[in-house]
Parts: sequence; structure tokens; C-alpha cells
Amino acid sequence: MGRFGWRASRIATLDLAVNKTGLAFFKDGVLLEEELHLFTKEPAKGSDPRRTTFINAKTVLGGFKQIRDGILRVLSQLAGRHGVDMVLLEDFAFSAQGRAIFELGQINGVVRLALTEAGYNLQLISPSAVKKIITGKGNADKKMVMLRVYQLCGIDLMEFGRGAEDLYDAIAIGYAYLNKRKKV
Repeated sequence: MGRFGWRASRIATLDLAVNKTGLAFFKDGVLLEEELHLFTKEPAKGSDPRRTTFINAKTVLGGFKQIRDGILRVLSQLAGRHGVDMVLLEDFAFSAQGRAIFELGQINGVVRLALTEAGYNLQLISPSAVKKIITGKGNADKKMVMLRVYQLCGIDLMEFGRGAEDLYDAIAIGYAYLNKRKKV
């Protein structure tokens, strides 16, 4: 049994976006901080290249390919070091608006297909469930989620610059899944 009473598992979590994608990894219910990874178009100055993948494609589709390939590479490395039982993604936010929703849908489709084809056990959790479990409010904003995750794990991710919010979201997804039957 893990730290919070669930079965031991190895879970990779992804907060997918077109410009920044955060990946977190939990083993036996514990976040492995050294396995956090950010895929970004704008890496922060001084960010660790072992934990950051720079997305520099000239086209949107090229960026999707780099994100997909980077995620598969990092997951393969995690599988070699720890094993990966499940990959957990935040499902679509149906309240999202504007042009970005189309690109978000596209990157989700690209990554979901790639994960399925690679044989990963892919699971989804709704954004409102993540927010409700982490903050107590299903409509919490990003700052509230970031603050609560920081309170839970005490990890300062400012070395990742603007990408920190995507890593905090990836961590929130994992904590929400692991604690979905109780409030954290």
C-alpha cells in the first residue's frame, strides 16, 4: 500500500497544451520530483536540459510531432527506470473558448493516439474533478490550484519559468487521481 492507502502504482500524468506540456511521475503514491519534465517553446533561462524539452518547430503540426515524440521518449525512459502502469491525462475542459480549443483538441488527439499505439494504459480525469479534489472548488482558477499543490508538496518550480504552472497542473492531476475518494 502507498503513502495514502492505495495500491502501489507507477503513474505518469500529463497537462497537455500546445506551447507548454507538464509531465509528473508518481511511484507508490509519492511524487518523484526528479522525474518532472517540461516540454516548452520558451525554456526558462538556466532550466535543466535533462528535465526540459525545447519545442522549436516552425509549424503547429511540427510542434505536435515534437511534443508527441518527446513524451514517448520520456515515458520510455521512465518505463526503463521505474515501469509505467498508467498514463493519466486531464480530459477536455468543455468550458474552453476560442481558437486555442481546436489546437488543444488536436494535440490531445495526437498524444492519445500515440500513447495508445505505444501500449500505455491511458486514463482520463475531468478538469473539474481535479480542481474539486485539490482545492475543494470545481471551478478554481490556475493560481488557486498552483498554491494548493505547492502547499501539498512544498516544491518550488520557479526554475521552469512560465512552465511551472503546467508542472503544478500535472502534479495536481496525479494527486487528484490518487486521492479521488477523499479530500486532500
